[in-house]
Parts: sequence; C-alpha cells; structure tokens
Amino acid sequence: MLKDFVTLLEKIVDLMRQRKVAREQTFNTVIDPLFVEVAPVVADYFSLFRQARDLLRESESVSDDMITLIRSRREEFLFGRIEIRSQVEAIGANTNDQDLIGFSRSIGALFYSSEFTEPDSFGEHLVEVLEQCADSHVEYDDAAGWMHCVIRNLESNWAEVVRSYAVLRLKYVSPHLVLPETNQE
Repeated sequence: MLKDFVTLLEKIVDLMRQRKVAREQTFNTVIDPLFVEVAPVVADYFSLFRQARDLLRESESVSDDMITLIRSRREEFLFGRIEIRSQVEAIGANTNDQDLIGFSRSIGALFYSSEFTEPDSFGEHLVEVLEQCADSHVEYDDAAGWMHCVIRNLESNWAEVVRSYAVLRLKYVSPHLVLPETNQE
C-alpha cells in the first residue's frame, strides 16, 4: 500500500514537472517572441504619429507631400502589423488562459480601436484625417487634438501590453510566485 502511494506521488511530481516545462516552453516560444516582435513595430507606430503631429504643427497647411510621406511611413511596418495581428488572433482562438487572451487583446488594441469599425486602424484614420485637413473638412486644431488623443491612447495601450506580459512572465516562468487574480473577460 505504501509502495502504491509513493508511486502515485512520484507520478504527480513528474506531471507537475512536465506542466512546468510546457508552460515555460509556451512562454519561450510564443509569448516572449511575440512581445519582442511587437516592440519595434510599436516604436515605429509612435514615431509615425509624433512625426505627423510635428509636421502638422510646423505647417500652415497639409500638403500632398505630407500625406504621401505619412502614408509611406505607415506602410513600412504594415507587414509586421499584419503578422502580429494574425498571431494575436490565433492565440486568442486557441487558448482558454484569460491572461494570455488579455495579452493578445492588448496587443491588438495598439493598432485597432474598438471605436472604429474593422479593419480600420489608427494609421488608416491618421491618413484620412490628414486628407480631410488638406481638403479643409477638418480644422487643424481638431486634427491635432485627435492625434494627441491617439498618442495618449497608444501610450496607455502599450502600458497594458507591458503589464500583461509581466503577469504572463510571472505566471509561466515563475509560477511559485502568488499573483493576484485578474478580472479579464
């Protein structure tokens, strides 16, 4: 009887080790690489909006050259954003881990706002706002205010990505630490 109990305990310990290894592999092959891949794309996105804001401040009018510059800058990391979006959608569709789903949603929120209909992104709206300024349909102050709000939103969304990443790092790589429950849907 004691031998059976020891055998059972050994199997439980082995199962726990396997789960720990699997969680670390998930972190090292999915979560961490995605976070590393997102960082330069986010930096470019911030740079794009700041450049547009600065060009708008320095100019008396929005020119076709300005719109072309912003459009081409936006397209530089377009494939990276598409790849990231596909990855976060796949993660969200293939896990039940609410923290991992929250992480993937927070990355998606960097580029796409729920207030805009898909597949419109903040970058697409930036080009539209500049075009409307050029056509005198949007005032400069309104466009500058919109850009300021988007930049603040991007900063807030990036902070949420970093927070979600930290939670996952603790959960997947250091599960011995006790984390407070998160209420993410």
